[in-house]
Amino acid sequence: MNKEILSTFVTNPGSPREQLFRATGLSTIDALTQKMRTRANSVNADLLVPTACNQSCPGCFYDLPKNLDMEDVDNRSWEEIKKTLKMLYAIDPNPTYYPREPSVSLRILDGYKEAGITRALTNGKLLYRPETVQVLKQSGITSIVVTVPGNEDSYATYTGEDINTYGRLLKGIDMAGKQGISVSVFMPIFQKNVNDVEETTERLVNIGVKDIRFIRVLPIGKARNLPDDFFLTKDGMVTFLTNVNTTRLLWKDKVNLSLFGLSFGPNFYGMNAWKSLSGLRGGWPQSEYLCPTINRQYVGVVLGSKDIVTCFQAMSFPDQRIGYIDDGTIVYSPEKPKRTSENLSKNLRGMCSAENCDYQPICLGGCRTAAIAEAIRKNEPDPEFAGQNICVTNIVKEMNT
Repeated sequence: MNKEILSTFVTNPGSPREQLFRATGLSTIDALTQKMRTRANSVNADLLVPTACNQSCPGCFYDLPKNLDMEDVDNRSWEEIKKTLKMLYAIDPNPTYYPREPSVSLRILDGYKEAGITRALTNGKLLYRPETVQVLKQSGITSIVVTVPGNEDSYATYTGEDINTYGRLLKGIDMAGKQGISVSVFMPIFQKNVNDVEETTERLVNIGVKDIRFIRVLPIGKARNLPDDFFLTKDGMVTFLTNVNTTRLLWKDKVNLSLFGLSFGPNFYGMNAWKSLSGLRGGWPQSEYLCPTINRQYVGVVLGSKDIVTCFQAMSFPDQRIGYIDDGTIVYSPEKPKRTSENLSKNLRGMCSAENCDYQPICLGGCRTAAIAEAIRKNEPDPEFAGQNICVTNIVKEMNT
């Protein structure tokens, strides 16, 4: 197949060693792993706050017992938020404060100002109201990431909202941008909306959005009960990548289109994975491997229960709770073994096994939650060692050989 089909994903061709040198200047994998080890003791921390929300999206990982849902934040919860944030700052200089939907709770917004955090994630449903934008600004928020699940039909499917409210979402994004808040977009990707990429990008660029990050919808949280045909297939992934490639070539530097985190698998035929591993590219996460849940370099504290979870997306899986907070101290459960690089290297299966992947020693299975969620859905044994069912690197390799 013609490699030009995915030209923007193949900016770093060749063997792993050639790719490494081109991206980083390092000549051996051993030199890369030495760079990776310098981050082995860092910690990435989240405070996960299960506040009320005004939508019911299948991609939401806040699927918790109702007694943890806070309709609003009372004085006791507020004091707990401040105390927990202080604790997390002691282990991570840049923890993430992660309420489910900040726009529906004035008190929860105070937390951003208290913590000096200026970026918030929101579904954008209330942005069309001028007072919403003003409250965000008063809380010290200068940038927001808004979830836009494609075009009108996909938006209605994903959010359960009336299709006619889609226009209000775009209006709100436009208003926020014009009032001085920097707006970027998360676009959840599922099988139905893979062909929305080009048109959705055009609409967003026309209202000032310059950064769109695609994130794959996984069978986590509320989505665990969705039918199989809701989720992205390998063929759907090929269509999606092709559409992203076409849209990138169309808009060039007017908008940044990226695959968020490792939800689609890493792309070693590009530069970013190599640069992140070598430390040449900053940003989240600061960890030895691309997935910070390996070797417990991630701490996700759930407000209310005080549980510690392996990953923010894994909150709805009981066996992904690995400890708890006791009087301001992190206590790991002894029955929950550490997700170590050594165990993963030996036991990963499928396309992520050592015999099937040249990048396994430095990748160790990409986003572990993505693989584990798929394995749980299929009732596979030992989900911890499941390989991915979709990976950008493998697809790019197949399409170019």
